[in-house]
Amino acid sequence: NGRVVIYEPWYGLDLQERGSYLFQARWQTPDHILLSAGLFDGQGLVYQPGDFKVERSDLLLKWVYSDHLPLIIILRIAGNGEG
Repeated sequence: NGRVVIYEPWYGLDLQERGSYLFQARWQTPDHILLSAGLFDGQGLVYQPGDFKVERSDLLLKWVYSDHLPLIIILRIAGNGEG
């Protein structure tokens, strides 16, 4: 119907998993990946709930010089069980 629809994958994570930036001992979400409706139509590349995370490995938390952790999203080929 001509509307733009955007999905925010942060809301698919439990509260304790949300955050890519630690500031004053609180995780925050200044980094975003916004997904358009075309990733949910079952054609071409598709996003499935649960295929979004923040990489919070011990290595990154201790040794990375950036204060923002990487966001990871998996897009799969429609009709194929593999990504």
